[in-house]
Amino acid sequence: MKKIYNIEDFLENDFPLTVPSTITKEKAKEKLFSKIDDLPEESKTPVFHKRKKVHFLYSGIAAGITILIVLFAGMFNTTTVVNLSHNQHVNLPDQSKVMMKKGSELKYIAKTYTKKRVLELSGEAFFDVTKGESFIVKGELGSVKVLGTSFNVRSNEKEFIVKCYSGKVLVKTNFNKEEILNPGKQIRINSYDGHSVSGFDSEFLPRWQYNEIMFKEQTLKEIFQELEIIFDTEFFLDIDLNRKYSGLIPTQNIDQALQMICIPMGIKFDKVDYKTVRIY
Repeated sequence: MKKIYNIEDFLENDFPLTVPSTITKEKAKEKLFSKIDDLPEESKTPVFHKRKKVHFLYSGIAAGITILIVLFAGMFNTTTVVNLSHNQHVNLPDQSKVMMKKGSELKYIAKTYTKKRVLELSGEAFFDVTKGESFIVKGELGSVKVLGTSFNVRSNEKEFIVKCYSGKVLVKTNFNKEEILNPGKQIRINSYDGHSVSGFDSEFLPRWQYNEIMFKEQTLKEIFQELEIIFDTEFFLDIDLNRKYSGLIPTQNIDQALQMICIPMGIKFDKVDYKTVRIY
């Protein structure tokens, strides 16, 4: 293993870890070092910072834990919370709470956060916001502004979906449209035909927090588009995509999920490879 320069200082000052309450930071570091030692050389990736020294990050070291990455760009201190392998609770500096869906990414400027609560989200997260200055979540296709409320956001390059569970939220689209959502209202923004507002059952928290997803009279096309995101898998569909399905589907095992959809619908599936499935 190649030497990592000033790794203790790096983790303490440039790469501080956030750890669950059930483990100490020192114990987390021990586990981190152990994972580094076990990594093959090809998994080490150099990351170059302009004007600054080179640090080495490791693609495999953080599986199963939440990492707080601090990147310096000029005078700004941008904090990126990356959730790699499972749903994870994150506490923000103002005590607002975020439940992040696995694979999601959240960014904010730590240095000015308490005065300017602005975050960028890629993926999906549920926010429970403390009262205070305006709280803004930006996505690829729009943004959400609140003062103190709870809401769910899904953001990617194709769609921006906001569901209001309590309080009120102001949603702005990149097409200069605004919508105020009350509890039980949701807005769906996409990149090709604008946006739509509809109702939903706000009595229950999002099912993805419990590793489940609920489909209600949705077409097979919509369902497999959703499963592509959840399982990071490509589906080749040779079926009637307009047929509709309803049911509660687990999201931790792709085989179990496909069986619960395919068997009652009278369709079959074959795994072409690890990331490709044929539905027929």
